[in-house]
Amino acid sequence: MVRIDHRFGDITRTDRWPVPRRMEIRLMLGEAKLDFTHAVITHHTLHIDADLRIRGNLTW
Repeated sequence: MVRIDHRFGDITRTDRWPVPRRMEIRLMLGEAKLDFTHAVITHHTLHIDADLRIRGNLTW
C-alpha cells in the first residue's frame, strides 16, 4: 500500500513507477496526477481511497 498525504502544492507520479495494489490519497489545497502510461503494473486491480479536502484534485 502507498499512502500520500499532501498539502499545499502538486504531486505527480509519471514515467516508470511501481503501481501498488492499494493507494490512500489525502489532498488539501493541491493536485495529484497519476500517469499510468509507462507505469509498472503487476496486479489485476488497484484500489484507491481518496480524501479530497479543501480544493484537492486527483486526475489520472
